[in-house]
Amino acid sequence: MKALLIDDHSLVRDGIEMLLTIRLGFDSVYHAENGAQALTCLAQDSLVDLVLLDYKLGEESGLTVLAQIKALYPTLKIAMMSGEDQAQPIVQALGEGAVGFIPKNLSSQDLAQAIQLVLDGQIFVPKLKDTKAVQQVDEAVTSAQRQIAQIAELARRVIRDKDFSQRIELGESNEVTSAFNSLLEELQQDRSRLQRLAFTDELTGLANRRLFLDRAEQGLRHAKRTKSLTGLLYLDLDSFKQLNDTQGHDAGDQVLKEVGERLKAGIREVDTAARLGGDEFTAVLLDISNEASAQDLVARVFNALIKPIALEGGATWTPKASIGVALTNGEATLQDVMNRADALMYRVKQGGKNQFIIEGEN
Repeated sequence: MKALLIDDHSLVRDGIEMLLTIRLGFDSVYHAENGAQALTCLAQDSLVDLVLLDYKLGEESGLTVLAQIKALYPTLKIAMMSGEDQAQPIVQALGEGAVGFIPKNLSSQDLAQAIQLVLDGQIFVPKLKDTKAVQQVDEAVTSAQRQIAQIAELARRVIRDKDFSQRIELGESNEVTSAFNSLLEELQQDRSRLQRLAFTDELTGLANRRLFLDRAEQGLRHAKRTKSLTGLLYLDLDSFKQLNDTQGHDAGDQVLKEVGERLKAGIREVDTAARLGGDEFTAVLLDISNEASAQDLVARVFNALIKPIALEGGATWTPKASIGVALTNGEATLQDVMNRADALMYRVKQGGKNQFIIEGEN
């Protein structure tokens, strides 16, 4: 899972990141100090599972940032975090599309439980003492739950029926429903975009996380059925942030596209290459006979990846990649195999980077 933390205090972000990774098992946590950084981050990786947004964001209003994000990503889960315990901020946040209003002064255990509640699809609000305030918040929660249910139901119908003419009709439309309806209008204009959004990474053209998970599940079943091995390859580019900082994001995008092409060219037709987001790539490798054959395949991919890339303007950049490959006979769960591949990749990073490790099941 991935999270985006938007708070102008780095210590607060660091503390929440520790809680997300240690208690809730998040794989990646992005940081942003303001709305502009948050939107840039989401543009680079829209496959974020949760956004935690500070209500008072320095000179910027958290509600403004919430509205900006919801206008572009109407179904993204965003929970507001604050020291406020009044009804008005909570009602405003829920009205703008937040799925929670989490006090910052909760204990780490209570904070983790509140975040987990949001991840599970529920709405979290603090307990208030004032009866009138409780009633106002309860009404806002009910309205937010109704809105979430309507969006979810409409999304299911659109995907099932391929009918983009449907719209959400509420007595009091807000930014979230308007944004969702706008997205449906765009899809109605370009029906092929639904397929791209559903299964393809927009930048590289590779499979996205959704299609990767589906192919990985199929790969495990295939390995079990054919008594072969399936490999999950996890790849992370080393020092990619430095490239973005020195050469700019256009150069970074050029490198990501080239890496995607090299990864796809290096594997076989039966395999699936995917981009999970940022500089994280993966591949599902089918019909692996043994660890030695996997070694040959991954070595070919690795050697192609680390060749220099010519950038616009005459500069070049030589990629360095940390790769972990977990082999399975299909008996393990997908989550277990993914965790192994991720751990192998990080072992490479800790051991000097720019190499690969392949391991079968013990």
